[in-house]
Amino acid sequence: MQIDPICGKRLEAEAGAPTAEYKKRRYYFCSDRCQKLFEQRTERSRMSHLAKVGALLSNGKVRWGLA
Repeated sequence: MQIDPICGKRLEAEAGAPTAEYKKRRYYFCSDRCQKLFEQRTERSRMSHLAKVGALLSNGKVRWGLA
């Protein structure tokens, strides 16, 4: 039994069901819509993390926000 991380529905892990892998874990979804929302959120989280790491490793003054 799996749980859709977007809508919370309980699912049976079936062949052909929408899935995604994130940080070495497989997630199952009730629909393609939930899968796409999950992928958008994880990409946003990943880009935010990369920006923070880049700011920590850069030389000089770091400016956050718009000029």
